[in-house]
Amino acid sequence: MAKYKASPGYVVAVGNKTVRFDYHGECKTDDAAEIKILDGLVPKWVTKVSDGNKPEVSKAEMEPKPAPAETQKPAPTRSRRTSGK
Repeated sequence: MAKYKASPGYVVAVGNKTVRFDYHGECKTDDAAEIKILDGLVPKWVTKVSDGNKPEVSKAEMEPKPAPAETQKPAPTRSRRTSGK
């Protein structure tokens, strides 16, 4: 399902159908003909929010990465030991 954003109430004629954007200016569609027409309007009149395909995430990307050396805190230094008196 592709999602698009435009001005609220924006209307596009696709063959004998009409694509209407809701009062938030959003539209969702699975129809290939509608997607083709809306993609043609993308940079000027319509913004494509998502194309409906979930990006594949590998296990390597899911594992937490260590912070770069620049942002890691330095190891604490030992303080001078005293006799405790």
